[in-house]
Amino acid sequence: MRLKILNLVLVTMFSVLVIGCTNVYDAVDDIKSAVVSDEGDDLGVSGRNLDIFSTRPLIVSQAFYIDANGETKVITPRASNRQLVVLNVTIVNRTSTIIPLLVDEEAAQIGDRRTKRVGAIDYSERSKPYAGSLEEGIGVKNINPLLWGDVELPRQMQVSGHIVFDVPKGLLLGTFFWDEVEYIPVDFVDYWSDRD
Repeated sequence: MRLKILNLVLVTMFSVLVIGCTNVYDAVDDIKSAVVSDEGDDLGVSGRNLDIFSTRPLIVSQAFYIDANGETKVITPRASNRQLVVLNVTIVNRTSTIIPLLVDEEAAQIGDRRTKRVGAIDYSERSKPYAGSLEEGIGVKNINPLLWGDVELPRQMQVSGHIVFDVPKGLLLGTFFWDEVEYIPVDFVDYWSDRD
């Protein structure tokens, strides 16, 4: 009789555990599905603790945002042989209690797996006040919300925002490299398609 009761208790505990785990993974799937756009432009890669999603690179001549004071700030390339690249990045914490992140030029880079990488730019240092207002259009992108600086990301939560890069024209924009907490590259091109 004791053996039957023990088996019943163990089966009940295991069922509760399985149902609880299913709900956790359903929550992560809900987060992921909320990230992926209807157009299928977002690409994602899972690491041990984080999922990183990114839109495909958008090349613009100007990026702008509205700061906390309501002032319009604009970012332009440093030189005529350079261009701005904007990514909308989403970071999902699947497993850890709280993950502290530092989004900076070392954590977020874009480039080619085979050659050069360029770090993200600090929008606060590179932006200039703009008199008047700007609107999105061809070659002009509103980058609100921004993803930069210190972020604390609790379990089963996500953070999204734009990251801007000032890259040389002609740089292959093949991969977004995330290297904070863990290294996760998100490829925009198939580097291995030429291999047999």
